Amino acid sequence: MSNFGFGWTAFEPVDIPFVSGWENKKRLGRCTMKTVVVVPVRDEADALERLLPRVGAQAGGATVVVVDDGSSDGSAEVARRHGVAVIGQRPLGKPAAVRCGFEYALAQDCDAAVVFDGDGQHPPEALPDMIGLLRSSDIVKGARFHPASPQIGTPDDRQELCRRIRDLVREHTGWVVHDPQCGFVGLRRPMIELVLSSLSWTVEWEIELIVWLRSRTVNGCPILELPIPAIYADLPGRKQAVKYDPAFSRARLQERFPRQARAVAEAAVRYLQLRTAEERP
Repeated sequence: MSNFGFGWTAFEPVDIPFVSGWENKKRLGRCTMKTVVVVPVRDEADALERLLPRVGAQAGGATVVVVDDGSSDGSAEVARRHGVAVIGQRPLGKPAAVRCGFEYALAQDCDAAVVFDGDGQHPPEALPDMIGLLRSSDIVKGARFHPASPQIGTPDDRQELCRRIRDLVREHTGWVVHDPQCGFVGLRRPMIELVLSSLSWTVEWEIELIVWLRSRTVNGCPILELPIPAIYADLPGRKQAVKYDPAFSRARLQERFPRQARAVAEAAVRYLQLRTAEERP
């Protein structure tokens, strides 16, 4: 038996459910829900040139909006040229951009919203499955490091970082989430409303989301995982070629792991305190 960060006790870690075979196994057809695809970006103009036509082709009629987090390279102009709505903001970071995108989606009276990275790491071909699964699931989370996920040029440091964070999330929640850091996330409207009012929207919002969900869940797990390829080779943007240069891999691991480990621990403490306060008579 193991005692997890929230004081829950479990006999075995819980593997969360997943859907396999993202790549053209079964096209789920044109979106029947009103869905918004939120693409947060900063300085991704060259990536957007290649990415947005594919996103539009796969979105099944969903609205696509680029949230421009203070880009200086013309990212917003590229998006507008491709007929995509743009929300501009001063540079506040990705969590603020995601939150802005969710608020936009609610203002559009959406049924669901999907966060999709603008750097080419998420395959647009996975959008139909993500949107289709939101018809019956409150939360669908992409998983680049699921056993069913192909690895395309994935640096060793990224796989090691994911393993470490996955172990920490399991320690604090009891859930085996295969890719806690993945930003390819879909939420139905009621969950968006809860998330907007509940998270602190720190740098590691994807991790905080999991820990917060655990604090609100008594039985089972509300997350459905969608394995997708981990794409680190032939990314469309020059920025990514520098970011994932193997020469910097060890330095990235040493910088990111302490920050993300701290995010897991701080979120566990925060939501344990909130739950304890709610349970007091």
